[in-house]
Amino acid sequence: MNYVDEDTAFERWCENNYLPIESQAIWKKLFKRFNRSGWSEWVTVDNLTLMADVQIRHEKTFIGYRDKLLEAGLIKYEKGKKGSPNKYKLISYEIYYPELYTVKNTSKNEVHSTVEREVYPPVQMTVEPTDITKRNKTKQNEESERGGAPAHTDSEKHRYGEYGWVLLTDAEYERLVKEYGEEKTAYYIAYVDESAQTTKNKHRYKDWNLVIRKAIRGNWGAYAEVDSQPRNAEIYAGYRNLAEIEEVD
Repeated sequence: MNYVDEDTAFERWCENNYLPIESQAIWKKLFKRFNRSGWSEWVTVDNLTLMADVQIRHEKTFIGYRDKLLEAGLIKYEKGKKGSPNKYKLISYEIYYPELYTVKNTSKNEVHSTVEREVYPPVQMTVEPTDITKRNKTKQNEESERGGAPAHTDSEKHRYGEYGWVLLTDAEYERLVKEYGEEKTAYYIAYVDESAQTTKNKHRYKDWNLVIRKAIRGNWGAYAEVDSQPRNAEIYAGYRNLAEIEEVD
């Protein structure tokens, strides 16, 4: 499977077919598990873990949303037994969205053929900096001359997290990884991103670097404790510090 193709096809399918947002979230979490497993045919995961992932508290509610994926032909499911979690199989869009698969492959073949015939020899061209680029550089130089830090432009920041709320510059991200490690940084980016999605960022936070650091210092989401907690406690782990994100301005 190709990560980008599968994810894009799912989004396109959802634009033309009704699927509850909760069911979409379950698919996204399962999709990431398949990616981490190296696209194995089946992955095993219990209900409580997936419920914690998508922040659904009641198992009956969760099962209802999961069954929407089964009805739509997006996944296959085998019920687990005692001591053996449920098994899931991800269905490729080649099967559940064959129209898009045909169009994409036809387009790829046509583009590849056209490129081989027409793009030769290579074209050399000079791109002059735009006025806005010149203005941004001038503004940064002025800030430096006054002794202040260079101003960050929107183009310097990149979106992080599944929902894209967290905005960090390369330098900010690298400092977080250097200070806290890649795994811990990724955990808190995901936590803050999902919390902002839940509240729709109602306080309009802009300094996401500060929010991430506050989350790490405050151990929001109990990062170091997740593995030692009972499974049913994981469902509520994401809620204990959700209110704290509203304190950061």
